[in-house]
Amino acid sequence: MATLQDVYRPVRKEMEDVERIIAASLSEGTVPELRKINRALRASPGKRLRPAMVLLSAHAGAYRRRNDGRGRRESIAKTAAAVELIHVSTLVHDDVMDASLLRHRKPTVNALHGDNVAICAGDYLLARAFMLLAETGNPALIGIASRAVKDVCEGQVLQVWRRGKAMGLKEYDAIIDRKTAALFRAACGMGACAAGLEGSALPFFGFHFGRGFQMIDDYLDIVSDEKTLGKRPGENIRQGELTLPALLLLQQVPKASRASTAGRCMEDMRLLRRMIAMRHVGESVWKAVNEEMRKAEQALDSLPASPCRQALHQLLDLSVSRLK
Repeated sequence: MATLQDVYRPVRKEMEDVERIIAASLSEGTVPELRKINRALRASPGKRLRPAMVLLSAHAGAYRRRNDGRGRRESIAKTAAAVELIHVSTLVHDDVMDASLLRHRKPTVNALHGDNVAICAGDYLLARAFMLLAETGNPALIGIASRAVKDVCEGQVLQVWRRGKAMGLKEYDAIIDRKTAALFRAACGMGACAAGLEGSALPFFGFHFGRGFQMIDDYLDIVSDEKTLGKRPGENIRQGELTLPALLLLQQVPKASRASTAGRCMEDMRLLRRMIAMRHVGESVWKAVNEEMRKAEQALDSLPASPCRQALHQLLDLSVSRLK
């Protein structure tokens, strides 16, 4: 099984460019307190999955067919860095809305500095992202990113609005399509756009990968422990947000008992875990994830063979392996 480092290998040098750009973006500014927060965020960088997907997408459709100059490489790296800053911005805001105290095993911005400062810090990251995109001189990139941010906001509102209320798989799909899949679609689309590729299937790949990725996260958030996740498990369920495993479980419960069962599961994570295991919900999650990854794989098969296309295939396999 390939590792994440294997996936990143074809764009390893470009990933170094992305880190340089992120570091420079977060070190600028005239407010010392904000620079302190940004240094803390850089010290806990996460997997950098989305910028890697920007870079892999930029090369997957035209690997070794175009002699890109330094200017194009820098533009693609800025695009990748911008996508990561957008992602981190959404995490900072998510932690406020979920009252989360840990992220990547470290205190969140809101835990350390309060909600008001965290909201401003997230807004700052978003502003820095769009400044980078403006520097590329490609308005199409700003358009793709703007639509993704709009979608993420809509997804977040839908998720919060449904807290504590009855919902089904249709509502769940509407949330993850916007809150998660939209940014993955944008990452791949922006990579293709920055490289001058038109009519690419890469946004379709990113969208279905993103859906499967979120389904996996939602399952692991219930069945894993805090050490594995790097944060307290089951936060969404405790907030009254029904995710895929809980919804699939409730489908097996008589309609008359669904509301009471949902309420008990939200209050008792151990009960929810037991019921998911007893009802073999993991098998249904596996089936749903594999359907999304199959669609993503079909999109990749339309691209010419290259090390970057192979890396994206490896990413699909690596993601699914998290369920094993």
